[in-house]
Amino acid sequence: MADLTEEEVLIVRVATATCLCSRLAPAETDAADVELYVGELLRLYALKPGAVLAPQADSPDDLVSAIGFCAEQLAATFPAYAAKLRGAVPGN
Repeated sequence: MADLTEEEVLIVRVATATCLCSRLAPAETDAADVELYVGELLRLYALKPGAVLAPQADSPDDLVSAIGFCAEQLAATFPAYAAKLRGAVPGN
């Protein structure tokens, strides 16, 4: 199980926030941001698939959970990106 750097944890947290915003405020969510953070999540998963995040209230506790959360949040607003995330992680 690989640890994420502080910068990588920040990327995951911002990615999950962006995914949540895409569901809550789709008109205010930039597709380029979604594309960027989906790409970053997939890059991190390819490098550190078992990475665990530092515990934080109401947030996913590992990288796989963060990817699943983002896929769920993006399903209605950016279904292609949701499918890309689900396809990358077995069991998602």
